[in-house]
Amino acid sequence: MMNLDIGISEILIPLFIGLFEIFAMTQVGFKLINVDISKKRAVIIALIGAPILVLVRSLDIFHALHSLIFVIAITLITYLIFNFKPYVSFDRVKPL
Repeated sequence: MMNLDIGISEILIPLFIGLFEIFAMTQVGFKLINVDISKKRAVIIALIGAPILVLVRSLDIFHALHSLIFVIAITLITYLIFNFKPYVSFDRVKPL
């Protein structure tokens, strides 16, 4: 059972850290597949994804499952909002 007696700092600090974490992951992820994404779009993805990140991390489930749920959520966000098709992006990857 979840403890509902939490302070505002226990929500805002992970939310604030999550913003920067998702922004950095978005920038690096799109660079890896040779797609230029504007900082504005990365910020929008981070603003939507940070609360999801906090909620997923607060679930009492197996640890590796958090990452899987979060990756699926961010992929859906980028697909639904920006109409970016993840299956097309692998065509852009260039070999080293």
